[in-house]
Formats: sequence, C-alpha cells, structure tokens
Amino acid sequence: MVLIEEKVKPLTKGQEKLIKALRDKNVNIIGVFGPTGTGKSLIAVCFGYDSLWSGLYERVIYAKPIIDVSTGKEMTLETTGEKFEEIMMRHLFDLFTGLVDGAEIEELISKGKIQLSDTHYIRGRTFDKTFLILDDAQNTTSETIIETISRLGMGSKLVIIGDPIFQSTSTDRNPIIEIRSLLLREQDAAVVDLGLKDIVRPGAKKALKLLLELRMRKRSLTEDEKKVKQTFELIAPDVGIVTVVDTRSIKTKIGISESAPAPDYLIIVKEGHHGRAVGKSGERINKLEKELNIKARVSEASLDFVDLIRAVHPLPRSISAIKDIEIEGGDLVLYVEPGSAGPLIGQKGIYIRFVEAVLQQLLGLGVIIKEES
Repeated sequence: MVLIEEKVKPLTKGQEKLIKALRDKNVNIIGVFGPTGTGKSLIAVCFGYDSLWSGLYERVIYAKPIIDVSTGKEMTLETTGEKFEEIMMRHLFDLFTGLVDGAEIEELISKGKIQLSDTHYIRGRTFDKTFLILDDAQNTTSETIIETISRLGMGSKLVIIGDPIFQSTSTDRNPIIEIRSLLLREQDAAVVDLGLKDIVRPGAKKALKLLLELRMRKRSLTEDEKKVKQTFELIAPDVGIVTVVDTRSIKTKIGISESAPAPDYLIIVKEGHHGRAVGKSGERINKLEKELNIKARVSEASLDFVDLIRAVHPLPRSISAIKDIEIEGGDLVLYVEPGSAGPLIGQKGIYIRFVEAVLQQLLGLGVIIKEES
C-alpha cells in the first residue's frame, strides 16, 4: 500500500516541495521547518512507511524529544521507562490514524522495521539503509541535531522537523534557526520552509494566534512601558491590552530623528479591539499621546503581519508595496513588486532596520525583503 499521493496528497506548494525533496536521491538531509498544522510530521512518516514497502530503506527510526506540558521538562527513556515508548507509540498511531491500521504499525515495530528512539540514545549508533526522522527538533539542542547527522551511514536519509518560531513561549532564537542556516549551505541537503499558507489542519491558525499573543504577554515590561499600559487602561478600560513596546531607544540607536513619524510606543491589543482602542476619530489614542507627550500606534495580536508592520513603520503608506508575507525560518519575508521597495526600506535601510528591531524585540523575528519574480 502506498500512502503518498494515494491517501496523503499534497495540498499546498510547500508540501509538494517537501515530497519532492524526500524523493530526491541526491538529498541525504532534509530540514523541514514551519508552524504546526502544515503536515511536516505526517508527510515524513508516510514517506517512511512507503519506503519500507518499496525496499528503499530497511528501517524507519522515529525520534523526538517529549516535553511534559505541565512542567516544561523533557521526559526521557531514563526518567520514564516504559511510559516513554507508550507515549511515542500513541503519537505515531495518531499520525497514522485513518491511513494505516494500528495492528500493522505494531507489527512493524515488533519486527524492528519501525523503531522509536529517545534523542539521548542516538550517540554511538550508525544508521545504514535507514530513514531517520527527528521530530520536534526545536525542543532539543543544535549539538544533538549535529550528533544525529553524524550517525548517518550508507544509503540513509535524515529528516529534521521543527518549528523555528511558534512552538516556543520564548523569543530566544531556538536551535532550529541555527541548523537551518547550516543546511542552506550544504550540497546534499535541502531546506523546506512551510509557512502560514501551508497550514491545513483545522484549528492550527487559531492556536498559532494564541501562541503569539502568549509570547507577547510574557514580555517583561519596563517601568515606562508599564506606565503607558496603565494609563491607556484607564482611558480605554474595555480594550484588552496585550503588551506595550517602547521603541525610543531603538530609534536613537538606528538614527531616526524625533521629528520623524515613527512611534515612541507600540501598543498591542486583542484581535478585534483596534477600533475601540483608537476611539472615534482617534480620540482615545490622541488622549494618551497628549497626556504622556508621546507618539503611539496600535496593532492587534493576530497573524496579520501587514497590520503590525504598518503600525511600526515610520511611513505606513509604504506598506502598499508589500504583496505577500510569509515566514521562512526565523524571519518574516516581505514580498514586494520589483523596484517598489525604496520607501519601505528607507534611506540606507533605516526604516526597515527599525521595523526589524521592533519585531525582534516583540517576537524574535527577523525581517527580509524579497522581490516577487
């Protein structure tokens, strides 16, 4: 039985690119990076299943770090014993639900055709004729990933799966971003970035929006940011304020003058609260600016990154040059029409550097501009 193309068909261009990379005999290492709900793990395990029946590989090894949601700590084979394998099997069965009977998966496991592995027990092993999947790699270390790469033997392929941005409540750049950069420079490796347009699982976008909001809420506020937040709460008590970002030091560092139309503070509110935050004819935001003698702008905590960039950028009208936005690795990529990026970038790149610095502080995201082909 073949799963890829028959039971599991690519639904997006990103998924098509992933399947092409999996089938490429010249590619030994694939890094597939993107948010939850894009089919990264599903396509990888289905390809592994198909490769067993075609004889392309003799075994499939599925490894992933397991994180206890309640404690945030990693659960290992050493600390959990048999429970570790039970959790891994449940996860694998979930991926194959509706595709392969559970009894068949159990038989493949009992025969050693499919092996479930703790990432801590990769060291010292050599994998020949093996299809190796390292899932949820954002929860491990760069050293563990490189150690896994070093275990690849003859006729084997490794798929590294991870989320560079969303599945972390920290704005620290996780190991996936480092590994992605390394793989981009390797001849026998392929990097597949899956973005927001590749999300196919219902509910995933809602979850991602909430994860982004959670990250924003967990930011530690300075005393000045707290003052702006508290003052605005009194002015607009019916508005859900997520966080406040003081951009004044960023402006000074980059060299944006005080007279430039760049905000001193960026106020992030709940999705759907922008109108009430600004107020009729801008009365609420104007009152805040007058009371604290600041320049402020409002944006919503949503996946609409165009709105966020418009709120940050010194020249909001220049945002019209953006035709599409996608996430690649740890960066927000702005696709623009050829020759239209000048006002967006600013003289000597000053405006886009300001936008990037604010987004880095807020979400840990870099910003890249690419011209549409």
